[in-house]
Amino acid sequence: MKFSPTGSLLVSASSDESLKFWDVSFDTKAKEVTLIKAHNARIRAIGFSCDGLLLSSCGDDKLVKIWSTVDRRLQYTLKQHNNWVRYCEFSPTATNLVSCDDKLIHIWDLNTKKSIQTYQEHTGVIHQVKFHSLGNCIASCSHDKKIKLYDLRSQHVIQIYEGH
Repeated sequence: MKFSPTGSLLVSASSDESLKFWDVSFDTKAKEVTLIKAHNARIRAIGFSCDGLLLSSCGDDKLVKIWSTVDRRLQYTLKQHNNWVRYCEFSPTATNLVSCDDKLIHIWDLNTKKSIQTYQEHTGVIHQVKFHSLGNCIASCSHDKKIKLYDLRSQHVIQIYEGH
C-alpha cells in the first residue's frame, strides 16, 4: 500500500488481483472509494508519480499498468517482461518508469510507452529497483547479495556494493 504524495489517497494492492483506492480523511471513518480488478495475477508493487496523478502497478501477470488517480482508469499497459514483475517506480519527473522481473530491468519512456533500455547484470532474482532523486541513475538489489548502481546516461553499471 502507498499514500499519494498529498496524503489524501491511500491505495492498496492485493494477491486477489485488485487495487483499492481509499479516501484518507481523518475526520470521518475510513471508506473505500474505488475497487478495481487490475491484473490477472497477484499484484507485487504499486507507486505514485511525484504529482500523484498517476499510479503504477505490476505483478505476476508480467505486466506494468499505469492508472489515472483522478478518474481511477487504466491509461495503458507496458508489456515486455518474461517473468513476474516484482517492482516498478516512476522517475522523479514521471517521464520514465523503471521495472524489474527476476533478472531483467527495463527503463520505460512514458511518452512513447516503449522500453528504451534494459539491464541484465544480476545473477540472482532482482528484488527492487529505485531511481535516484535526480533521476540520472538507478540502484537495484538482488538475491545475489549485490546492489548495483547504473548511470542512465552512459547506460553502464558504475558501482557495485557487496556485503549482505
